[in-house]
Amino acid sequence: MQLSFFGPERSKIAWILAAAVLLVAVVIAMWQLGAFDASTDDLAASSDRQDRQKAIDRLAESGSSAVADKLKKLASHSDPWTARYAVRAFGDRRSDDSRRALANILNDRRMPPAARAEAADVIGKFEDADPAVLTRTLTDTDEDPQVRAGAAKGLARLKEPATIPQLSAALEDPSEDVRKWAITAIHKMVTRRYPYDPAKPPQQQEEVIERIRTYLRSCGVLQ
Repeated sequence: MQLSFFGPERSKIAWILAAAVLLVAVVIAMWQLGAFDASTDDLAASSDRQDRQKAIDRLAESGSSAVADKLKKLASHSDPWTARYAVRAFGDRRSDDSRRALANILNDRRMPPAARAEAADVIGKFEDADPAVLTRTLTDTDEDPQVRAGAAKGLARLKEPATIPQLSAALEDPSEDVRKWAITAIHKMVTRRYPYDPAKPPQQQEEVIERIRTYLRSCGVLQ
């Protein structure tokens, strides 16, 4: 039977061609979305950091309820970079669930210090975050210095005047990083600047610290 380009056969050919074009478009779209790539779980379990980053990026874009548990597992990774990157993904998902997940990571001492420090920092991005979650960590002398520094950094983001007393005390913290973020947080909340150097031991700048506290008392944010 001979095909006619002016009869029903032509319509059939047109439909076949359209279906083929659509199929190619779907395949390309799926390829771009990683459908033919390794699964997210496989990437997350990879020994390659870039694979783990790809897994975290996919999870951050997903709306699945299982995402939080998978991100927390990656946040417990022995590689500090991976742990921090996974925690940051919670900050991209600005929700009450994400904020609670970050608080749980911060309070879980089984988690790596890098992840807990990052969690404290990211909590400061949430305007409705409870400052006490961070001040408790900052003032805990048994806490890892890296985590205390993360709490001070989070407070610098939060800029809550009620946390000035804890930040003022942190100017004498044994950790340089804690002192650096404590003075950074104070400077973000007051207009005056003082020649406080976090790299110097607090014992060498007692006069400057006292001048800072005198000013903070005059502002009514320190007893």
